[in-house]
Amino acid sequence: MPEVKRRAVQEMFSSVIGTKLIGYTTAEIKFDHWEPWPDLPIRLQFDTYKQIAVSWSHFDNLWLADDMSLPFDTSSDPVRWV
Repeated sequence: MPEVKRRAVQEMFSSVIGTKLIGYTTAEIKFDHWEPWPDLPIRLQFDTYKQIAVSWSHFDNLWLADDMSLPFDTSSDPVRWV
């Protein structure tokens, strides 16, 4: 893993070291019907009420967030978390 990505992961996850992972959700996007979409993030929930979203696109572009944002615009297509 390149140094920039390693530092980004370390910075994002350092606040949850020692906490308990209590759940996760993955996203589905609706085109004609609901279906998984690989570039949408996985959201990890911790017992400290912290949430971290992780996504990869094109197998190499890492995206991390601690909010409810998405890594790209889904246009008018709805997204749900399951």
